[in-house]
Amino acid sequence: MDKLKDIFASVKERISNPFTFSFICAWIIYNWKIVVAFAYYEVKPWEEEKYSGLFQYIDARLDMQNSIWYPFRAAVLYVIVMPVIKNLIKVLNTWIDSLAEGAILRINKNGKVSIDKYIQIKEGYDSQKKKLEAIILSEASTQQELQREKGRVASVEQQKDFVEQEKRKRELEIERLLGAYQVSFLNGKWRCSYSSKNPPFAGEENIIIENGTYSIEDQDGKIVDVFNIEAFHYDEITRKVRFVKNRIGQRLAYAGNTQNPSFKIYYDDLTLRADESLDGVENGSILIKYTKR
Repeated sequence: MDKLKDIFASVKERISNPFTFSFICAWIIYNWKIVVAFAYYEVKPWEEEKYSGLFQYIDARLDMQNSIWYPFRAAVLYVIVMPVIKNLIKVLNTWIDSLAEGAILRINKNGKVSIDKYIQIKEGYDSQKKKLEAIILSEASTQQELQREKGRVASVEQQKDFVEQEKRKRELEIERLLGAYQVSFLNGKWRCSYSSKNPPFAGEENIIIENGTYSIEDQDGKIVDVFNIEAFHYDEITRKVRFVKNRIGQRLAYAGNTQNPSFKIYYDDLTLRADESLDGVENGSILIKYTKR
């Protein structure tokens, strides 16, 4: 069944072809007697014309011109010439319609829709079209300005970030400077060396300073004396460091101790060096130096 359907579909496609269809129609027109003989064979026209049978009648009627050339030329004319004729007819109809429209407009010049009114409407349309084009150009300009504004905003944001970074640097610098003005500036482990000519003595001690508490260690790391640091002052310009050590404990005796344990208060007048060491005088006559360890 599928094969039969494919065959019928193929035959239908070929018959529906304009050239094939026009050829068949032309052949029928040129050979109408054969068609009639097939359709009405009971009349037996071949007997009237002294033919022995239908096939002899058909053979006598078939020739090259009626069977091939005339139908072929008719098919060619139909397929090629007829579209040209149809288009010429369309052109002619369009031309006639155009003439009729012009005549109607001239006749109706003073009617409800005159030529003047048509021209006025057309001018209004052209004016609106120009306005629309101007709006489109303005919108494009606005878009460009918006892009430039976005660029300026991005630049401002970058400047803002830069300012915030600079602000943070200054805050850190202020914190560092404020730390220098506080007694915590001295926090850490120090090696203290001192000497005096009158009376003559000299010595070294390990010192730990923690938030204003000044502690002296012996060789075993044991705390043997404790002071409070008071009246701390740091001058950033002269790099002078001044403070008072106020003994709050009883100094314990240990080997190598040469300072007078009877002194309760010591005043240090020092200078901060580039290597972060401190040196100067204590109580006006004792040479003293503090070095980080």
